[in-house]
Formats: sequence, C-alpha cells, structure tokens
Amino acid sequence: MAGVTSAGASLGAGLLALRALSTAGQAMRDAQGKVVDGGADLATQGYYSYAHDVVYLACACLVLGSLHPAFFYLWVLVPLYVAYYAATFVLPMLVGGRRGEAQAGGSEDRQANQRRQLTAEERKAKRAQVRRIQSRR
Repeated sequence: MAGVTSAGASLGAGLLALRALSTAGQAMRDAQGKVVDGGADLATQGYYSYAHDVVYLACACLVLGSLHPAFFYLWVLVPLYVAYYAATFVLPMLVGGRRGEAQAGGSEDRQANQRRQLTAEERKAKRAQVRRIQSRR
C-alpha cells in the first residue's frame, strides 16, 4: 500500500512541476492574436531549473519505484537539497557572513582591484599609441 501512495505522490509532484513549466513557457496573446509576452526562458537557472529537476526525480522515482518500493525514498533528496541550499546560500546572507568575509579579505581585494586598474590603464595607453601611429599614416 505504501508503494501505491508513494507512486501517487511522485506522479502528482511531477505533473505539478510539469504544469508549472508548461504554463510559464506559453506565450501570452492579446485579443487580436498578437504575442504580448513570449513566455519565460525555461533554460535559465533558478526556479525553472529546480522544476526540471523535480520532473526528472519524479520520473526516476516512478520507474525505479516500479522495481522496488524503496526507490521512492529518493524523494528525501528534495528536502535535503533545500536544507543544504538554505545553509550555504540563504543563511549566510541573513546572518551577515558575507560582510565578515569581505572584511577579512579586504587587502587582497584592494590589491586585485589595483592590478586590474593598472592593466586597464596599460591597455588604454597601448590603444592610444596605436591610434597615433595609424593617424600619422
């Protein structure tokens, strides 16, 4: 019975993510049939990438779950990934860890910026020399 419930949950989550992707990718048209909005670019990173992952995971769970019910535990990957993402990306921004990293590496950042500025100035000087030589011809 647990396998049937897991299969229904996998199918439901996969269909929900697929429906969200198809709705987001559709073009919106006005009353005359002209395209108002071309729809979202589904190849971008972020929400649509995660929705694609949910569709793939649902398919994997359905296919592998038909072989053995234990494969439905693959769905544990979703909350684990959300927790990992929150701990490595969202939580440091909320706590202010980014500021501490920037203060610790401040002198290195300044040196790197100074090097970039010097190379940019050198390139600008070389371009000016080339332009002067070309204008003399």
